[in-house]
Amino acid sequence: MMVVGATALPQSSYSYASYGEYDDYGGVYDTYDVYDEYDTPMDVPVFTSKSLKLTVEVGDEVIIPCHVDHLGLYVIILKKISPDGSHRILFVGDNALKPAKRIVKNGTSFTLRGARRANAGQYVCRIESSPAIELNHTLDVLYAPTLRLVTPEEQEVNEGGNVTLQCHADGNPTPTISWEKVGGTLPGGAAEEEGGILHIEEAEVEDEGEYVCTASNGVSQPPSTVTSATSRLRVRYAPQVTISQTIEPAENGDGYVGTLRCDVQGYPTPTITWERSENGAPLPLPPTAHDITAHDMELRPLTVDALGSYECTAENELGLDSDTVMLKGLLPAPELTSGHEGASTSSYTLTWTTPADAPPVPAHAYKLRLKQVKEAEEPAEGDAEEDTDATVIEEADVAENEVISHIENADMDQTEVEHENIQTTQQPEEEEEEEEEEEEVEEEEWEDSTYPMEESMKVGEGEERSHVIEDLEPNTKYQVTLALKNHFGWSPESAVLEFTTAPVTTTTTTTTTTTTTTTTTTTVKPPREEPVISGVGEGAGGHLGTRVVRVIVLAVAVLVVGAVMW
Repeated sequence: MMVVGATALPQSSYSYASYGEYDDYGGVYDTYDVYDEYDTPMDVPVFTSKSLKLTVEVGDEVIIPCHVDHLGLYVIILKKISPDGSHRILFVGDNALKPAKRIVKNGTSFTLRGARRANAGQYVCRIESSPAIELNHTLDVLYAPTLRLVTPEEQEVNEGGNVTLQCHADGNPTPTISWEKVGGTLPGGAAEEEGGILHIEEAEVEDEGEYVCTASNGVSQPPSTVTSATSRLRVRYAPQVTISQTIEPAENGDGYVGTLRCDVQGYPTPTITWERSENGAPLPLPPTAHDITAHDMELRPLTVDALGSYECTAENELGLDSDTVMLKGLLPAPELTSGHEGASTSSYTLTWTTPADAPPVPAHAYKLRLKQVKEAEEPAEGDAEEDTDATVIEEADVAENEVISHIENADMDQTEVEHENIQTTQQPEEEEEEEEEEEEVEEEEWEDSTYPMEESMKVGEGEERSHVIEDLEPNTKYQVTLALKNHFGWSPESAVLEFTTAPVTTTTTTTTTTTTTTTTTTTVKPPREEPVISGVGEGAGGHLGTRVVRVIVLAVAVLVVGAVMW
């Protein structure tokens, strides 16, 4: 019980009767005394309780005080004034005018047990004195809210449309109403929104779900009190289709089973159809296709002929959608992960991995294709120098012979000599352009080798595997490809990988020799024999010495010819 306030009520005033005075007579009295009788005045009743605003929750009890002084022979009357203004007398003195089990009189107070909402109102304690006096109390009965939906319990709205959810609650004190969405947030992102009305504008598919309206006012609720209500919203929208596939070993271990799952979202519930095609042309579904549910199709057993493109189409009154999946049994081309430089002169470790999107049908064999790449040989540097030296010497010999011929025929006409001199001195210039020759590759045939998967080695914790290629040439370039075979056949070949084996390592000692060349110059007619320059060794050094002598002889000869002509 809560007492909120108390207000004192004015009490009625009373006047005492005035009594006259009696004169005493002198003389002798008779045998009896004469008494003057006076009326004794009665004390006026006064309420000692104050006017109160009483508060009680439903089901609890409350005391209505009517304490009074000088009640005397008077009685207390308890009556109730309802909110509509009607009066009802409950007690007169100790007597209840109507049998009541929930309100009892205890002295000058009354106890109300198991308060109900109907017990709220004004209670008056009254004494019919002259004048009558009254004491007023106000009783407020608090109760938990009861709630109900105003809009239908289930509503539908088209995607992009507007919809309103509304509920109403009754309680004392006035309850607070709020909306929230089960398992998510309200449109707009809020977790909760106060008020009995929830507006949803431009509804989206994500807005579909259950919305709960809750009312509270701080009063403990009885078990039977409804303080929340749920409204379900359905959003109508065109289908949305997504296909997935799985391939699993058959339960009996014989082959594989393929399952195509068409995940369809949409409302009203769409109808679903399956189609198969190849290069855009429709194909009948394979005879091993079986429908598990409206959304799933099972291929049991999964054969090579059943692999290919499948399309799932869903349609309702708001539209249609479809999705296509390529049912793959073959493994994709493996990815070669080893480097281009081998660590050994006679072997190479090839590593590879299978792409992450490979079907779960493991490889049981692999095929290597290997070939050697040979490059065209270039002429050795020493041979090129010798060819150049021979050409220079040959040209020097020709020039020398021509000069000697002119000297022996010195009596020739000057014009002829000049003409011959011009022919002798005009030597063709050697062109020094260098042309880059492309390497000529001699193609060799591919060598194919097939191995069971057990021949390969697992690398680390992942899916990478390795194979060692033996019997290779040192410092040689090779090309290699790899293909994998599973239950459904061979995968495409990997990209070509070029690698080079390691060269043979040798120890080389280099000796440096210094050669001194002496050049002798003479002004006499050079002999016909080929001069030998001392200090010039054979080989490349010998060719160089010969070339120098030829040039010197040619220069001397030109000088001699010039002197003769003059």
